[in-house]
Amino acid sequence: MNAGSRICSLTGIVVLACASSMGCGGASGTGTDSDTTGMNRPGPRVGSDGEQKPATPESADMDRSSQNQDRESLTARIRSEIGTRGNVAPDDLEVSYHNEIAVPGVAIFSARQKSGHPRDRLYVSGVAHAGEIIIDRDKAMRAVVSAWQYGDRRTVPAVSFAAVIGFLEKIRAPARPILEPNDLAFFQRTEREEYARAAFLPREITVAGRPAVQYCNRAEARVAFWITTAIIQPDGAVKLEIQQIPMGGR
Repeated sequence: MNAGSRICSLTGIVVLACASSMGCGGASGTGTDSDTTGMNRPGPRVGSDGEQKPATPESADMDRSSQNQDRESLTARIRSEIGTRGNVAPDDLEVSYHNEIAVPGVAIFSARQKSGHPRDRLYVSGVAHAGEIIIDRDKAMRAVVSAWQYGDRRTVPAVSFAAVIGFLEKIRAPARPILEPNDLAFFQRTEREEYARAAFLPREITVAGRPAVQYCNRAEARVAFWITTAIIQPDGAVKLEIQQIPMGGR
């Protein structure tokens, strides 16, 4: 069974109870399994009397230890559920968390099979939010936009929006949006001329009166390049308009 047929059983929402003290916080950059960058910042401690206590090195260590356990528990649940549905041994899945862009109350992850031919390896991306593991693209994007309260009020820069939504865009295959000037310059130097001419950095636009972000995205294997226009709908959904860039230009 190849990755394409296995993944058919992975659509929808996988309901998993996140550890109660975790809150499923997190966001979008890259780390693997127990990486806690951007998620495990200790907050104020509250004593049994309800009074806030000053942080100490010892209390910070305790907070980090508890949060690491929460992350490990979430990782185990992701591996177990996705492994079962994708017919892959849980230990054969590497779970990465993407933490560079803050999304309140949301942890963004990907799970990738470690063994087998690269073409056949299972890959899934999604979010952990409000006690659920969401691997449906539309629902995952809606959770992110809702957490940001993004819409008529643009609460994050276009580059942050593109980093997260662009990553989730190809939920069953890795995607790499072009985000930074250096990345764009390298892409334009090394890619085919048609792609280089079409590339640009993320930008805010308006489509039919609705707020939108437009950005360039590409497959991890560098076999496809496209322009995405992500339009925020009145109900908080994200409508994606995809423009594939063929040989010969736009």
